Amino acid sequence: MIKLTKEEQKLFKNYLLNTLEESSLSTNVEVRGLCPNPLHNSSHPNFFFNVEKLVGICHTKCGGFSLERLLACLNTDLETIIGHKIDIVDFSQFKESNNVVYQIEDNTKLLLKETLLSKINQKNKDKNIKYEKYDKNNYKLTFFAKNYLFKRGFFNPDLLYDKFDIGYEKYKGYDTITFHCLSGDKRLYTQRRNMNETGPRYLNDKGKKENFVWGLKYLDNKNYVILTEGPFNALTWLYLGYNAVALFGTNPTDKQLYRFKNMLKIVNFDLDKPGNKCYNIIRNYYNNRNIIEFLLPSRKDANQHLIEGKEELLVKLLERKMYGKISLF
Repeated sequence: MIKLTKEEQKLFKNYLLNTLEESSLSTNVEVRGLCPNPLHNSSHPNFFFNVEKLVGICHTKCGGFSLERLLACLNTDLETIIGHKIDIVDFSQFKESNNVVYQIEDNTKLLLKETLLSKINQKNKDKNIKYEKYDKNNYKLTFFAKNYLFKRGFFNPDLLYDKFDIGYEKYKGYDTITFHCLSGDKRLYTQRRNMNETGPRYLNDKGKKENFVWGLKYLDNKNYVILTEGPFNALTWLYLGYNAVALFGTNPTDKQLYRFKNMLKIVNFDLDKPGNKCYNIIRNYYNNRNIIEFLLPSRKDANQHLIEGKEELLVKLLERKMYGKISLF
């Protein structure tokens, strides 16, 4: 196993900063830039390489990078970069202890960060997840659920059930409206909106909601998408006939945003601090390309406009933004 000294790490870091396109320092030992894989036509600096651990990752397409893979992509070798032959440390005799410390024969201790291990464990868990089969009949809308949706401006609740899989579920004693993330006949993740006056507002599946996007199944035009914070706002736009998805919050991940890189993004988040933060995350991810910030007046979201019977105003404001940017619709 190769282990670089601090000076060697500095030389390697400077080499990557000078070689990778759009490079910068992510941390003191991590370089960020465009993916060096010649088969990946990268346009966003989403490649990271740690010169201390000698591992890296491309977050958009290529996955993990070993040192050997990086050097092959750069068509060079480590000795050329460092300027001298690198000593190889023998880590062949490892013994695992309870506090995640590995003891090497010469009593040198290699402490591994728990965060790194937890990420590896989570990745292995994700591979082994067995998703439930989705049965639409298990989520039929009750009168109570239809009445709730009617009050939220959706005057045709049956359409929501038939076209967008909006359902009802009695979950942990609460009456909930369900938003399912589906893949074929598999239910990957469900967000539940509590309709009762007591209890938590949302009752969600276990797992990271940041791994999922609600609404992908219902997009009928690949040229544009309206990005919203929550499912009810995305549902409002879908109900009115426009492409929309929900990112489940104001801290979108690369895994969520990568799906829309070739589309026009209309960012429709709340006019508040979290909403502004989210817009900046999205703008930075896409290098401020093909993005429209779409803020609604009076700090009211799309669904609130629908509740107040202002869908005509909603459509007029949206189309003014859309036609002002492109003429594809």
